[in-house]
Amino acid sequence: MRLMDPIPLRTTQAVSGYRQGGALARIYGDLEGAPITPRRIGETRYLFADHPATVSQVWIDGQATFGWEAAVEELAGQAASVITLAAPPAVGAQVTASGRGLPATHPADIIDDLLRWCGATHLSPALDLLRIDAPGLELGVVLDDPALRLRDVLDALAKNAALAWSAERIWWPPVSAGGPAPAALAEASLTRAVMRVDRAADQIDLDYDLHADGKLARRLSLRGTPARVRRPRSLAAPWLRNARAAELVASRLLAQMAMPPWEVTLETSGQIDCGLGETVLFEHPASPLAGAGLLTITERVLTGERLRLSGELRPLGEAVRAYGLTLTAAGVETQYAAVEVASAGGSVTFTVLDPDGRPLGGARVSLDGGPARLSDARGRVSFSPVAPGRHSLAIEASGYQPFSIEVFV
Repeated sequence: MRLMDPIPLRTTQAVSGYRQGGALARIYGDLEGAPITPRRIGETRYLFADHPATVSQVWIDGQATFGWEAAVEELAGQAASVITLAAPPAVGAQVTASGRGLPATHPADIIDDLLRWCGATHLSPALDLLRIDAPGLELGVVLDDPALRLRDVLDALAKNAALAWSAERIWWPPVSAGGPAPAALAEASLTRAVMRVDRAADQIDLDYDLHADGKLARRLSLRGTPARVRRPRSLAAPWLRNARAAELVASRLLAQMAMPPWEVTLETSGQIDCGLGETVLFEHPASPLAGAGLLTITERVLTGERLRLSGELRPLGEAVRAYGLTLTAAGVETQYAAVEVASAGGSVTFTVLDPDGRPLGGARVSLDGGPARLSDARGRVSFSPVAPGRHSLAIEASGYQPFSIEVFV
């Protein structure tokens, strides 16, 4: 299979007596909190996934129903997960379901399974380093569009997980370190350098968790060092399903976008051992940076004996430390409130807000499983001392569902 070929999703035409046209879904990971619309294949039968999967709940027009059963059946020579309702739904009723798909959840494992399923193992990107660089990164993926090409899916995985990719490798772009640059790179002619201010941001607003209604259910906002001029960047990651993964991706994006990058072009008649997608430490007499930077090669063109390299050059420095995080709902009814984080010295203050941004007093807040403290009338609660790093925050308040998230201070 080539990158521009459609992925091999079966359609309802492969199932005898189908009722609803379209592709049969391939699902990766946990969709327990994100219902999807299964394909109708009979009066009371719906196909959840075109492979073995687990169905946990079924809804009809948004109301949970208990008159259903799920089983793995053979459909046209292939095992599939089928839901059977106790009675046909009303005409025009929407049936949705949640559950778990194939066990791969980390982007590297999803890509590995995807390439084998598509018969595209000849691409063989290096995935082990991605597993090491991004531990704990989980996605919940639904593939149900027969027009999707392999390239489209890889692009979407990269967008959801802040990755970069080429046919040779898939990686998480480094933000504070790179490999040594070939000596010939410093001797090449730097023929172009353009600052891209539009690619800088000090706040990431990440909408994530796509539901059956086509809406993204949650938003996570992560802010970097306070600045006089706010440069927010709004991004969508429909395949991120939980706050931990969203914060991981937003933190990475914030670090990548902290300073405006430079688009640079280098030309030489010599050979430079620097592959597409590789990130190296870069110093050059004509560099627009005062010191070393991180250069990621985005294009490599050889014309005769002339080599042209294009790339993105970012200042080298410490990773950005996020000082504020807000978790809210977007697009669906929810009991989640917002949480703002501010740290000073060894003390951390959390401000608990309702979905409308009003302070939530009297909320029980605990940090890392310790004793709970009550938020004051302004929704604030403080803990001290708190070591820098990741912590687990749990919140309970009257009239709201309890929830917990991981925060970085």
